[in-house]
Amino acid sequence: MRQLQVCKAPPFCASLPSMLNLGMLIARDLICTSREVISMDNCMFVNQRFIPSEFGADPDKVQTLEMDHDFYKKKAEIRRCIEKEGIPHTYISCNFFQRYLLPSLIQPGLKTPPTDKVKIFGSGNVKAVFVKESDVAAFTICAIDDTRTLNKVLYLRPSGNVYSQNELTEIWEVKIGKKLEKIHVTEEQLLKSIHETPFPSNIDLFFIYSAFIKGDHTYFSIGSSSLDGSELYPHVRCTTVSECLDMLLERPSI
Repeated sequence: MRQLQVCKAPPFCASLPSMLNLGMLIARDLICTSREVISMDNCMFVNQRFIPSEFGADPDKVQTLEMDHDFYKKKAEIRRCIEKEGIPHTYISCNFFQRYLLPSLIQPGLKTPPTDKVKIFGSGNVKAVFVKESDVAAFTICAIDDTRTLNKVLYLRPSGNVYSQNELTEIWEVKIGKKLEKIHVTEEQLLKSIHETPFPSNIDLFFIYSAFIKGDHTYFSIGSSSLDGSELYPHVRCTTVSECLDMLLERPSI
């Protein structure tokens, strides 16, 4: 694998973790710093693989680019820069971390699951993906020097981590032994709330729309140019959504 030697370190380089011994560089502030890393005018070696810290939905697959204040557009632009420069890379698409939205059962403004009523957005049948941060790290470590993941997208969709809002609500009702009142929020009502709420206060609503209305986590199949992390690394034991909800019973905030 060729080395990419760069120099003239910009100020952000001093704060980047020293991970070159692992043969990779993960830029924590992707949107602000990746362009500088990619430009070849910067500060260090990328020995084997560049893994941008875009962890979330695939920016090339989302269907809500006109609503996200360029959140995904900028990530997609970083990808194009990486590819144009011919930098060895792996993109990791994990979708939601389990710490985000799941602890409230997808209830904006709440930090713990509801005990009496729950908002269901859209039909409630569109599925999203929730992966624990440490599990994302485990998959990332596996992919670092795996030739199979070179210049590909690695999707994380463990079977116990892909659920619709209706399914999540049903699981929670079983765990607490109580039925919740369902308040259905239509797509039109959600869009109205997104547009009427100033950015960035509407960001949770936007991600709910993206995942649970548009289905940006799961509407597409993992094609031949991409890889399924669970199939590639079956030995990685993931914390399931059900297990995460069990932890919420014991400790409401995770």
